[in-house]
Amino acid sequence: MPALAVAERVTSRGQAVRLEGGLFGPDFLELLKSGELPGQKAADFGITDRPLIEEIAAAYRDAKRYWEAFRSGLERLSPNDPGTSLTRERWMIPFLSLLGYEPRYNRRAYEVDGQTFAISHRAGENEDAPPVHIVGAQQKLGERPPSGRPRLSPHALVQEYLNRTEHTWGLVTNGKTLRLLRKTPMVRHQAYVEFDLEAIFEEERFRDFEVLYRLLHRTRLPRGLDDAHECWLERYYLEAIEQGTRARDRLRDSVVEALKVLANGFLKHPKNADLRKRALQEKDSYAHKFYQELLRLVYRFLFLLVAEERGLLGGSDLYREHYSISRLRRLADHRRAYTDHEDLWHSLRALWYLLRDTSTEVDGKPPASLIGLPVLDGELFAPLDDIGGLHLTNRDLLEAVWHLSYYRDDKGNLRRVNYAYLDVEELGSVYESLLDYQPVIVEENGFPTFKFAEGTERKSTGSYYTPRELVAELVKSALEPVLEERLAEAKRMANSEWRELPEPVRRRIANELISRLSRSRGVATGHENCEESLRTDPEVPSERAIRPDQSNPSSGGFDPGEHRRGLGSPLHSGIYPVSQTGQRQPDGTRNPFAPLRGDWSMPSGTDPADAGGTGDPGETAYQLGTQPLTEDELSTIWANTPFAIRYSLLAESAVLSLKVCDPATGSGHFLLAAARRLGKELARVRTGEEEPSPEAQREAIRDVITHCIYGVDVNPLAVELCKVALWIEGHTPGKPLTFLDHRIKCGNSLIGVFDLSVLEEGIPDDAYKPVTGDDREVAKTLRKQNKNERKAWRAGQYHLFEEDLRELAAKFTSLGELSDATPEEIKRKEKLYLELMRDPRFQRDRTACNLWTAAFFSELTPENAGKVPTSEVLRRYLEGKPIDPRIIAHAEALAE
Repeated sequence: MPALAVAERVTSRGQAVRLEGGLFGPDFLELLKSGELPGQKAADFGITDRPLIEEIAAAYRDAKRYWEAFRSGLERLSPNDPGTSLTRERWMIPFLSLLGYEPRYNRRAYEVDGQTFAISHRAGENEDAPPVHIVGAQQKLGERPPSGRPRLSPHALVQEYLNRTEHTWGLVTNGKTLRLLRKTPMVRHQAYVEFDLEAIFEEERFRDFEVLYRLLHRTRLPRGLDDAHECWLERYYLEAIEQGTRARDRLRDSVVEALKVLANGFLKHPKNADLRKRALQEKDSYAHKFYQELLRLVYRFLFLLVAEERGLLGGSDLYREHYSISRLRRLADHRRAYTDHEDLWHSLRALWYLLRDTSTEVDGKPPASLIGLPVLDGELFAPLDDIGGLHLTNRDLLEAVWHLSYYRDDKGNLRRVNYAYLDVEELGSVYESLLDYQPVIVEENGFPTFKFAEGTERKSTGSYYTPRELVAELVKSALEPVLEERLAEAKRMANSEWRELPEPVRRRIANELISRLSRSRGVATGHENCEESLRTDPEVPSERAIRPDQSNPSSGGFDPGEHRRGLGSPLHSGIYPVSQTGQRQPDGTRNPFAPLRGDWSMPSGTDPADAGGTGDPGETAYQLGTQPLTEDELSTIWANTPFAIRYSLLAESAVLSLKVCDPATGSGHFLLAAARRLGKELARVRTGEEEPSPEAQREAIRDVITHCIYGVDVNPLAVELCKVALWIEGHTPGKPLTFLDHRIKCGNSLIGVFDLSVLEEGIPDDAYKPVTGDDREVAKTLRKQNKNERKAWRAGQYHLFEEDLRELAAKFTSLGELSDATPEEIKRKEKLYLELMRDPRFQRDRTACNLWTAAFFSELTPENAGKVPTSEVLRRYLEGKPIDPRIIAHAEALAE
């Protein structure tokens, strides 16, 4: 059989090759497949007797045989057997040998900075060969093994080892998934390449195997430490950094072109006569509203492109083949698909509906389940008022998608945008470029045409893209000190008695304390390895040594057994609860419910271990939901709770209680960096790992965005894009988009009432000083009138509805504490938010502030004289007396 005759089946598992973070360039995989990159000739792989593609095909056929034997062994594996020996000996070591490796088993764990790293293998005979960690097929790369040993998940073990040593590249695999990792900076999210080996061999994806071969062959990695800076992988990485800026610039142009194509596609469609009529009548005034709708549509495309290519969305074959944005990208490459039909646009409209429909119509599940999707809900997929019901041809839709899919490099070559790689910050460059344009509608031959004219919004709003280096410095100087202070305080409180904790802290952690301690398994430190050093600079070289695989030295009050994490598996949050019978607990630790025996009873048929007991028939555990515990009982439980759980609870509470607000958020560059930094720390607290797995970090970032992040911007375009960026960064598979309307707001942080007490003094006379465009006589009259009105003003008479404000503030606080893990909870949050915004008391206070502020911004002209608020108007409004409705309308219009 010819070497190239390798069948490609239709895929059903989604992507088999996935780029996470900014490890390589946006078109890297395409260049790798085409062999256009340097170092991709046969001689570069040490092959001299035949073409490279024949060698790859031969390796693929051999690998398939190894895979089939491995799969057969997996089928006979018992559920409790992790399959480590099977994975290593019958599959991964033979497989890696096909890629030129000579894996060497590490009989002793590496020791770095007083910690052990039990990495199974290295890539070659030399001691400084890159790390290759192989675990059993039934061990997930992002989770710690159930035994608690080793102390980190496989992914985190290799990542932390790279960050703490001079090694740059490493591999980690469980036989089903293979990841290439690189040393990463601390604040930024992790970056790696993932290969789904199961999909590659079960679905015969030879092209994906070719990418694996070309990228992971032994000749791609360094031989040791001395050549790490010049290996092929490092060259590709450095080239990606250089190309990143160029690709970002091209993406700006692509989005602009896509917007124009969509706009004119809607305007010229024969069935959209009403749209054309309105566009011709209102022109520029309508152009802005039309533009906002188009932007929202493009944001949906960008969100789904990133989510699909990162594998965050899920979806069945039906979704991928008939509804996905990736399908449109495929069709955009075929000119025969550019027809005047509208089926593609209608399929998108159906998709938007499914992604926001929370009804349960199919076996108790929402309709989105029919195509394997979660309900994302959220404002992003809310109905489009102006263009949602319009018509659009396949021709115009695919042309817009084509512009979003490709860009031309400096040599004019067409390159495909890889959205799996695209940094969310790159969307900020789109925002920056759009500020240079002003949407206009012009009439050409009796038809409206959408165009972009030179804009002034960047200058008028002071909007500029914040460089990554400046954002990193802001995080380091503004956020890091506060975070470290909070964590230090959490550690201090963890050593305190229950009554010494502040009452708000006790209230926050009481339920979680009982919940965690009422579950099964063992107690372990969870965070001990990074207790003393919350941050580690990955660039600082450190000495490495091999030592026998023995218990780590005890420290911080923990004995070696506890430090080794040999006490069971963590809960969903990564914290170790009370142990089962026979599992070892730290010295001096006992069942925290033991002093309360006899007070409560467990449901019949409940295993004491499952309820948090030790299995001792004489001890009973607290049953949740029976009755609240008293402060004395909580104090007893706290006293008997291991330090690890105390610290974890307090540290998690400390992180999630931080509030980060950017008063000029733009596209959210700083908020993204802050969410990543806090998310990484939260994941550390939950897992006890210095470099938590991507899965743990993604979940933690979502929680941080939900609890900690706030932003304001005067530009509605920036607000929308900031939300999209946060949705992408915090999206967790299977969960809806977080509710952000109450956290990311459109407004002006420099203008308005910041302290309601100013209303008690009336409107200052300086509000009526004339400026350019004002009539001096009108200004003089209003100033004199206001001065006389203020003389009759009795300071302190108006208490500004303080009780109402306290009640509203409490409701807004409760809004922030609501969960948004399900579409139903999102709806509940949205409903409460809208109720609060429409509350007459809120509207009353807001109007009072608008009246006060409007005096400073009203044009003091004879036409406006009767509409400008003065202190008497404000006084009457605060007293609940009627005022001229024209004044209120004028103030609201200025506020808008």
